[in-house]
Amino acid sequence: MQRCFGLDPDHPDAETARSRYRTLAANAQELRLQTKLTGGAINSITPEGNARFRQRGTETSFKVEAEHVSLPDGTVLTVTIDRAGVITNVGTITLSFNEGELELKNALAPIAQSGDIIIVSDANNTPLLTGVLK
Repeated sequence: MQRCFGLDPDHPDAETARSRYRTLAANAQELRLQTKLTGGAINSITPEGNARFRQRGTETSFKVEAEHVSLPDGTVLTVTIDRAGVITNVGTITLSFNEGELELKNALAPIAQSGDIIIVSDANNTPLLTGVLK
């Protein structure tokens, strides 16, 4: 069985995600969610970014951009989604010139919902950027 929202097929939220996906695909509706990502200053520079989720029919995309992150090139940041306290790792961003992005499409993209919290964290699991999808 296919993983949904990065969850094992037996996870309680997996069936909800699959059902929502099938309904959207059947109706060819479009769902767009986005948020501005904000965080506290790092080395006197305030990072920012954006997260976007789009689903139309069977096409899904999820993109997270981080900018002005005052950390060395090659620093790996982790992108997670917090849905009602359930944390799902989505992927990583590797910084180059204080910025980077993660873009996932179709089967690799998580199924996001309004109210999901996007978190971009460093290797110590310290949140650097956060935002709520709407």
